[in-house]
Amino acid sequence: MQERKKRALLLFAFFFVLVAYLLLMSPGLKFEIIEKKLYLKNESSHVIHDVQVRTEDGTIIDCIDALKPGELVRIILPPEKKSALVVASAPFHREARQEVLFESKEMSPLKLSTSHEAAIINGKFKVFLEVCNNSGEDSYIKVAESHERSFLKEENKTIIVNVKAGACKKIPFEFTALQRGTTFVTFNISGELFKESISEEIIIE
Repeated sequence: MQERKKRALLLFAFFFVLVAYLLLMSPGLKFEIIEKKLYLKNESSHVIHDVQVRTEDGTIIDCIDALKPGELVRIILPPEKKSALVVASAPFHREARQEVLFESKEMSPLKLSTSHEAAIINGKFKVFLEVCNNSGEDSYIKVAESHERSFLKEENKTIIVNVKAGACKKIPFEFTALQRGTTFVTFNISGELFKESISEEIIIE
């Protein structure tokens, strides 16, 4: 009887180790460079959840909730460094690593402007960020919006936007006014070779 239990435990342990090995060592995350731009690909046959992309020093570049099989996601690189080792990781999956060399920092190819609707206390209104791409190629940018939570109810928001070459895109951000006064909504915009910001003054009546 004891011998049978021992064999059962050994068999269970073997299968547990085998499953763990297959999860950790099976194909999963992979970086690809296409036309000098960095992408992250899911090479597995299942959805990979909770993917984090960071530089070797721990600076988080992007967080992806779910990456479908075969899906490619553009990774926008920080402009502050000339080179970096980029790491992608997810629970129960092998890390992907890619050495990236940055070009020297350039002037931003974007023209930015902001506007907003009338802001009334306890009411909703929208702030618009207009981004015009003056370059000859599509531009993926990261927009990090920030504001004073004492004036505006919503949490700060970060999005990634693709602006076509020679085109403009108007991006709405909706807010709820909490108190009267003057406040600002700030947008920090970054691409691979540039970083800039713009603010919109809001007078809540």
